[in-house]
Amino acid sequence: MTSFSLRTAFGLLYAGLWLGTLWLDSVYYSIFLIGVSLVVTREFLNLQGTSSLWKVVLVCGLTYGLFQTQVPHFIWAFGAILIQLWLAYHMVALKELQAKSLSTMAIACLHICAPIFLLLYDGAQDNVFNQELITGLLLLVWTTDSVAFGFGSWLGKHPLYTKVSPNKTVEGALAAVCITPIVGYGVGYYSNTF
Repeated sequence: MTSFSLRTAFGLLYAGLWLGTLWLDSVYYSIFLIGVSLVVTREFLNLQGTSSLWKVVLVCGLTYGLFQTQVPHFIWAFGAILIQLWLAYHMVALKELQAKSLSTMAIACLHICAPIFLLLYDGAQDNVFNQELITGLLLLVWTTDSVAFGFGSWLGKHPLYTKVSPNKTVEGALAAVCITPIVGYGVGYYSNTF
């Protein structure tokens, strides 16, 4: 099995589990998202050379605890956006991320866990998930990733930022930036949610 076939099969399984738990039951969806946050946080910290199980659990547990406070969720969303912009600056301009273990954990909190928990908490109203809204958001994320992977594999020659994602390329990122808004327009046009 080629790398592309393996990645495609894993991606379809991952998408199926995500959508299946979302549309099946809120308890399964919550468990699934907590599992995703643990796995992705471990991968990110491992790429930064600071991975250990207690740090992964601490980052995810701390973020989960912060979402139980009275701080409005738009603050966490704003923090997540700022971290994404900061990481983008480091990827494009500096080509490196110099962060100590503690700051890397803080980055993981806002870069990974906060967006995942926003899908958990802000995707629900009175404990009823807005499956259409979350499905639309997931389609945009998966489109971005798939287009970046496809064009990056086909045309990619310039690495984007190996410390965050070893195989991402500038060409793939540019293709994703150009194509994803078109898909977003289509999702918005055919959905009553957006």
